[in-house]
Amino acid sequence: AATEREYMRQMSRVEQEIYKQIEKGMHHLKMMQVEEADSCFSKVFELKPAAYLWQAGICKFYLSQKKKQNKAALQDAAQIFVQSAMHFESRFEMPATEERIWRSACELKALSSITSKQERKRVEKEGILALNIKQIPLRLIDISDGSNGTNGNKMTTEEQAFLNSESRKVLKIARQLFDASIQKDHIGTILSRAKLRSISGQYSFINNDEDDIFRPVLDKKMWKL
Repeated sequence: AATEREYMRQMSRVEQEIYKQIEKGMHHLKMMQVEEADSCFSKVFELKPAAYLWQAGICKFYLSQKKKQNKAALQDAAQIFVQSAMHFESRFEMPATEERIWRSACELKALSSITSKQERKRVEKEGILALNIKQIPLRLIDISDGSNGTNGNKMTTEEQAFLNSESRKVLKIARQLFDASIQKDHIGTILSRAKLRSISGQYSFINNDEDDIFRPVLDKKMWKL
């Protein structure tokens, strides 16, 4: 507590306000008070537009389910996740897996919300640009052929290796699942789901006289992977 007070004294008034609003927002988010958290995080961006605060995107994502103009909320959420991912990866040279998963969730949510056949055809023709959902740019990686590591929207092996350097196995596979879902890679989707199922455990069926019971059988050693 003493260290925190000393830290606060060294801050400017603006920095103190940012710190307070982030703390309040995080508390509201933990309590599932999404609108209150969103209000706090919005104040942070007013004071510091480039703030690294991907949790604000989570608020926008869930608010999109409540508000009538859910497209705008999803677009705002995606923008926050993209901004946060670029900030994290450029600073730490590590994949921003959580931000990438949530951004993909925004795209899938936007796709699933399309109801008219005409709109769906337009999206299929124009791609993600029709949804106005921001994408995380491919990282610029120097490779032997002199290119910058990007090839349109196609991911290079260097880019893929960077994303797969995520050490948290569950998050890495979850990101692969979302990517495969967006790319309509059915085999990749099945494989990712199978891997996650292996980690989390299958369910054994127990039939007794009173009730049917499903109990998880965890693969604690993860030998199937």
